[in-house]
Amino acid sequence: MIFSKVFHLKNTGKSKNVVNSTTDVLPFEYSKAAATNILMAAYTNSLKQNFYKSTYSSQSFLNGIKQENSPKYESYFFTKDGKNAIAYREISNPEANTHMVTTISNTSYNFNIDAKTYSTNTNTALTYSLVAQKSACENVISGKYYQGADHVYGVLDNSSMIIYYEWVIKDNLIVEINQFASIAEFNYGFINQTFDYTTVDQNTLPAIPTSLDGYTAE
Repeated sequence: MIFSKVFHLKNTGKSKNVVNSTTDVLPFEYSKAAATNILMAAYTNSLKQNFYKSTYSSQSFLNGIKQENSPKYESYFFTKDGKNAIAYREISNPEANTHMVTTISNTSYNFNIDAKTYSTNTNTALTYSLVAQKSACENVISGKYYQGADHVYGVLDNSSMIIYYEWVIKDNLIVEINQFASIAEFNYGFINQTFDYTTVDQNTLPAIPTSLDGYTAE
């Protein structure tokens, strides 16, 4: 398991995002207002969780040609001793280091745990967080319920690109976000992000840095 030396997940025999019924149902359409309320409630509930795992993958096409070696990330968002942190690693690169992002004295730092360095460049980690996606809620257009989950759809249209969103919600938790970004007729990309709210033993969580001691600036 990725991060097994850092995180020890505990299987409780239950999953918050398991659909209780396996019966497929006819889609039930939501209005824009209803879909927005469902999504906002799911964000509020998801962000209250003390731990969740996120897997992020993407695929891009340039001039209609699939670009190879797209990175894939695995992230953990957790709370320990009253502090919040994000631990992430590029799992598509066997040599990639583990990073941890947290705030110290009102400044956010990105710690390279393996190299013992730090920087204030936290953009990479925040890209994979639920918080980074929340602003897109303003662009909801519709939603529906089918196959045991709520599906909310949105569109962000600006001068440079169009982004189509799909949020998948189960048990009032966001479990998947899909995006399709269209930059031009033959330039586009897909992003898939999943979220797992597995129970974790707090005692096995790694220590979150509380100072820059032991780390050097990149």
